[in-house]
Amino acid sequence: MFNVLKNTTLFKNDNYRLVSINNNYDNRLLLFILLSVYKKNLSNYKTDELNEITNNLKSKLNKYSKKKYKINYLNYNSNKHLNILSEIFKLNINIFNKNLDTIKFKIDTNFNKSLNLLYENKSLYLISMKNNNGLIYQFQKELQLGGVGEEQMIPDKNIGLWNPKKFKKITPNPDVKLLQNTYYDKEKNWYSLEQVNNFLIAQCSKSINSKKVGEQMEAIKEIYISTFTNIFRVDIYTTIHNINIGLEEFINNLSQGPHNYLKISSAKLIISGGDCFNLLLNSKSNRPISPDIDVKLVIESPSANRLHNNNSNTDYINSIERQEDIQFFNISLLLVRNKLYELLDEEVISLNNLISEYNSRFTYAYSNLCEYCKKLMNTENIPTLDFKNGKPIKVFQKRFNHMESGYSQKIGAKLNDPFTINNVLLYSIDGIFEGKSESSYNGINGILDIVFSFPSHSGYMINGDYDSVEYNKDTTELYIMNKNYYINNDNLKMVNYGLRTANKKIIKDFRRILILITEDYGDKIINKREIIKYIIDTISNLKVLDNYKQNINELDEILNFITNCLNMSGSGSNSNNSNNKDICKRLSKTDIHFTDKDNEPYQEEQEEEPIEPSFFERFKALFGGSVINIQQTVVSYKLPKSLYFIIPESIIEFSKDSSLMAPIKNINEQTEQLKNQIVNINYEKLTELNTGNPDLRSQNLHIQNNIVLNEAFNSKSLTRFNNKKFGRWNIPKNIKQINGMLDKVNKKILEDNNNIQKLYYFNLNLSNNQDYNSLINTEVAKCLMHSFMHCFNPEYIITDNKYYKLLDFTPTENNPYPSIENVNKSQSIKELLKLFNIIKNISDNIDINTISDTTSNNSQYRLRQSNNNTFKPKSKRSKVMP
Repeated sequence: MFNVLKNTTLFKNDNYRLVSINNNYDNRLLLFILLSVYKKNLSNYKTDELNEITNNLKSKLNKYSKKKYKINYLNYNSNKHLNILSEIFKLNINIFNKNLDTIKFKIDTNFNKSLNLLYENKSLYLISMKNNNGLIYQFQKELQLGGVGEEQMIPDKNIGLWNPKKFKKITPNPDVKLLQNTYYDKEKNWYSLEQVNNFLIAQCSKSINSKKVGEQMEAIKEIYISTFTNIFRVDIYTTIHNINIGLEEFINNLSQGPHNYLKISSAKLIISGGDCFNLLLNSKSNRPISPDIDVKLVIESPSANRLHNNNSNTDYINSIERQEDIQFFNISLLLVRNKLYELLDEEVISLNNLISEYNSRFTYAYSNLCEYCKKLMNTENIPTLDFKNGKPIKVFQKRFNHMESGYSQKIGAKLNDPFTINNVLLYSIDGIFEGKSESSYNGINGILDIVFSFPSHSGYMINGDYDSVEYNKDTTELYIMNKNYYINNDNLKMVNYGLRTANKKIIKDFRRILILITEDYGDKIINKREIIKYIIDTISNLKVLDNYKQNINELDEILNFITNCLNMSGSGSNSNNSNNKDICKRLSKTDIHFTDKDNEPYQEEQEEEPIEPSFFERFKALFGGSVINIQQTVVSYKLPKSLYFIIPESIIEFSKDSSLMAPIKNINEQTEQLKNQIVNINYEKLTELNTGNPDLRSQNLHIQNNIVLNEAFNSKSLTRFNNKKFGRWNIPKNIKQINGMLDKVNKKILEDNNNIQKLYYFNLNLSNNQDYNSLINTEVAKCLMHSFMHCFNPEYIITDNKYYKLLDFTPTENNPYPSIENVNKSQSIKELLKLFNIIKNISDNIDINTISDTTSNNSQYRLRQSNNNTFKPKSKRSKVMP
């Protein structure tokens, strides 16, 4: 019925398509109009049925026009009659001549939607645009020159992603003959204008063409996060620089204390993801838009390197040396996690001290950007675009998330969905906007995302896998993956695992890889020929898959690029043919932009809920100071999920049929035959062996398969607190059970402080030296405090109305919020508070047996906390510069 054509000569924007109709259809113009209204639904009709529909429509239109406009029938070759047709359908009908340089017909009126057609060689084509959901046939008013031909719309103000002041326009000497009257030089923007326009058109189109508010918000969220990141790129790099300096000092100090046996040589943040790709590129015109900045935290030590280098060595896997290396790394991980959180605290304080300066620049630029997007799309109606327009950021916060390895627990997840291949420990900095419903999730989440790398999994790097990069003279402690590692270990490895095929992200991956190869003039990529051959072979396999039939043109474009733009040594162009040059240039202009979802399946939905902003002001009144700890923290885990992470079967003997406990998510029909070995499943190795095919899981999960059953970093608990059953944790029956359970846990820790190590997710293995155990207990307590104990904190409890009935508190107009005294008096949460105080005191090296009164403990904690947050960070951040 319809043929979808791609014309790269006519359209500069790679997303534009031409739709033609076969000759055996009547009334093609009317059929195009119906297609723009009913879209895919027309494919349900046969040719004769569609002809009958359009002939009936034509007859009714003629009758209507004769009655209203006093004409015998509609003549579609008449401009007057085309205006009538546009009026009837409330649709701008524009017909362009063959080169899109002149208009054959343009409606006299101005409706909100436009239908754009091309008339060439006596044939009519419908101009459409490709997006994630198919094709768009109706546009917002006029067709944009930013997407057609060579002309780009140019912002006249700073839009955050692009600033005209950084784009110097030079007018040449009129006596000198040039191909153009003007040219541009000294481009200082991070992204090219073409990349910015293409990104904004794509994201705004997603919002305009989606009927779901959630999808609209996700599309626009990419815009404002990218904008913030680009405006404050130097500040984010400064944060990375500061943390790397702080970690270096910490590691040097460790070598002189009781933990020197760990022999940690370094702990570094290494830039990865989209920002790494852009820093690897030589040409800024090739840089796609990348929303946030992701880094991996890599801890190097002899034990970590052995685990990394011997991951498939059977003798080593079964050795005592490996068990010792795992223990050493787990302790190293614990120490570095706590130091990182301390450094993040300093950085968040610095950010909040300058929040008015950040808001001034961001609100100005984003307001300009919203105005520019409306001009670019030629419509005032871009859903959700203005939600953040004019909104300042209320506070910067730090956030922790733990995504467990194995089977997904997302809503609607299926058993055969891709695994999370290892435990993900994510530390982030978020910006929370002002407003009642604003939270980390719908704010600027992940201004900086830090993920710990485990030496037995992907993402771990040793010294030769990354390079230092100097962004400016003041920001020198920055590191990025080198090209070899980015392509082979970060990109192609996920492709090999089959994780990028079903979601079709493999197309973007291959485009990015080929652009890096094209720019590899120094031959730093050692296996270019093998990579190119692998891409060719993989594309050949993809082209026969049913779900890739609609992507044939994109796959052919990649193959054409390889044929015309690369020789098999891996770089350089084969030909000076102008058509070849267009092909070579076009690959970097297609959609290779990064999105916030690029790291799936590693991401999961946050459990975090918004804290009502009025509480932020209340905190200041209660405790003083400009910023206090709980305000600077996203509470990602609340009751009962926090209890899931800290209450495993090992802390106390619960009966297996106890309603308090439940099997972990990784126990299911595919794994149950492994019994106690389930906790040893290496989901990355299993994914690698399955190559994306879940039907191969059973045979690869055989109990004798040591390659699969060799996970080094996981909890050894098969059962944990049943958080799903206790969703309504605050009803009397449930809170009574929780208190009873925590009473036993508290007594265990009071009897033997070493039992606190059982609350830590990873296995530490007790030392024979009690003095050293005490040091580890303190570190465990610190880690619990910054990860899962926030919801036990009295300062948080007064902000969460789910606690109010347990506090015997009823809000009134004059007294809308409970006090700390209400919290301390409550018997319903007595054991929660007791656990909080026990862990808090261990983290502060206070003898937990000397303090029994929870009221005095909480008061003491409150005052101490207020004083702690009056300090200034060691690495003082300079004032935000324009």
